[in-house]
Amino acid sequence: MLGQNQKPKNPSRREFLTQVGVGVGVACLANQTLFNTKAFAADETVSEKDPAAVALGYHSDASKVDPKKFPKRAGAEATKQFCWTCALYQAKDPKNPKADAIAPCLALGGKKVKSTGWCNSWAQNPNVKV
Repeated sequence: MLGQNQKPKNPSRREFLTQVGVGVGVACLANQTLFNTKAFAADETVSEKDPAAVALGYHSDASKVDPKKFPKRAGAEATKQFCWTCALYQAKDPKNPKADAIAPCLALGGKKVKSTGWCNSWAQNPNVKV
């Protein structure tokens, strides 16, 4: 039994439609904000000075990464670490990611990175053998 100040748990049609509308609006705004790649030309790569790139330690040339600053890029395994060998690199042909000179990167919100680059989010792509 409901008390005098309690509403039934079934929302009205108006409340339901309002909640759906707000949810769709938030989803659209999030999509525009998080995955806005329209600012980049088709062949333009992300700048190393981009705030997200700086936060991840992105370098367009992996050979220029300081292993003292980024120990993940040190040792024998470092020779295998490039954007094109990373699971976050979105090559057109997943079976041959090295074929793309640039491709979108999930760590950078879909912004394009050079295949020869590296960042601290690097994770081995299990489908790529080096």
